[in-house]
Amino acid sequence: MPNTPNRRPPVRPVRRRRRKFRPQFLVLVYTLLALVILIPLAVHFLGGRKDDAGSGKDSTSSSSVSDSASASDSSASDSSDSVPSEENSDAESGSDAVSEDPATLELAAGKAAIESIAAQMSALETSVPFSASVTAGHPYLAAVNRAANTVTIYEDDGNGNYYKPYCAMICSTGGENTPRGVWNMPTSDKSPARPIVRAEWHLLDGNVYGQYISRITPNDGILFHSVPYYTSGQKDSLEYDEFNKLGTTASAGCVRLSVIDAKWVYDNLPTGTMTVIYDDAENPGPLGKPDGIKLDTSDAEKRNWDPTDPDTPYGAVGSNAIFGH
Repeated sequence: MPNTPNRRPPVRPVRRRRRKFRPQFLVLVYTLLALVILIPLAVHFLGGRKDDAGSGKDSTSSSSVSDSASASDSSASDSSDSVPSEENSDAESGSDAVSEDPATLELAAGKAAIESIAAQMSALETSVPFSASVTAGHPYLAAVNRAANTVTIYEDDGNGNYYKPYCAMICSTGGENTPRGVWNMPTSDKSPARPIVRAEWHLLDGNVYGQYISRITPNDGILFHSVPYYTSGQKDSLEYDEFNKLGTTASAGCVRLSVIDAKWVYDNLPTGTMTVIYDDAENPGPLGKPDGIKLDTSDAEKRNWDPTDPDTPYGAVGSNAIFGH
């Protein structure tokens, strides 16, 4: 075998792999740069909008970065100006809350109503002068609105005047047959012609009877009483058609009330209580006019009872009077 020189195998050059360019890396870099730039801008922009909303000023007054001192002074001035505005707003809202208080509104309406009644009575030149001043032993004043068929009871307003509305009751007057005027509810020794001033049952015009009689006038027979009954002492003999007329002009001249309201007058308005009968068709009184209670006249048993009478076997419905605050 021939001798051959030792030959080294050829050396292959090492080829280095070139790394492929990955675009995701560039996207990440750009995203981070964008966040670095945009986040401060967004904070600055939103902060400016918030300041504008709080102060009510134009955003351009606070957008200047170079003049930071003047912007600071401006914002301080704005904040100091806004404090009195908030205080004024609170004061106004507090004033509205006071003025809308129901008791305050009722008292103001009661005073206005009494002053209007006083002017009307002054024009009539009544024999008993009308006065809103509270008198000892008489906690209430009764005002009968003849035109609106409503009775409003007034009490002491705390300052010695009958300005505070206590309650309002629906009634039936006789229209022109019910005289306007002012009276102190009489006692028997002042009205010899009509000695009955208080009675649980009493004969009325038309040969009918009323419960809980309280005399208003000394000489012409004007009374507070219930809706009439056919038989004295018989509570299931009510003139039910007349009961359903409460709230309208229906009596011969007296002031008709439901039994429970007539009893309240009987128990709470002592003789000497000032009672005024006046006209105001547009304004029934400071508490308004109660809704009427209606009997079902087709019910042959229940219709003969006043539904407000505590003695009714069918369960009294109670008064429909409106009470003040």
